[in-house]
Amino acid sequence: MSGKTWLAEFYPETAREAAERGIVAAGKHCLQKWLGFTPEALKKHHLHFDKFCVGALVNYRGEEITHAGPGYCAYCQALEIWQKGWQKGCKKCPLAHIASGCYNENSPYREFINTRDPSRLIAALRKALFWVQAREEEANSSPGA
Repeated sequence: MSGKTWLAEFYPETAREAAERGIVAAGKHCLQKWLGFTPEALKKHHLHFDKFCVGALVNYRGEEITHAGPGYCAYCQALEIWQKGWQKGCKKCPLAHIASGCYNENSPYREFINTRDPSRLIAALRKALFWVQAREEEANSSPGA
């Protein structure tokens, strides 16, 4: 197992590619990526988070495989948060509705940054995916859709 096998299992397309397919695809991409950040998945693929660069997933040689930051987040890409700025874009993010977003002090993402434990963020991403799927189904079933 290696960075290549991790990418194939947990990050088979870029965040931008997933985002281009819509918000539900972005949500599935986010959840899949973060499931790859569990201790079991990292051990299976012989990867770890860099000690010095917070969020950088690296192999045993220190080569970066991907990153846990917003530039690699399909929700950030789908909502064009980079282009709109954090204050405007983040308000529309499903994680803002489910778990107070990413950058609030008590957010699941901030907890991950501090502890490297993705479990609370994974739970929030599951809820966020359910939320976006329900909203999309509602929009598709409303008259005139």
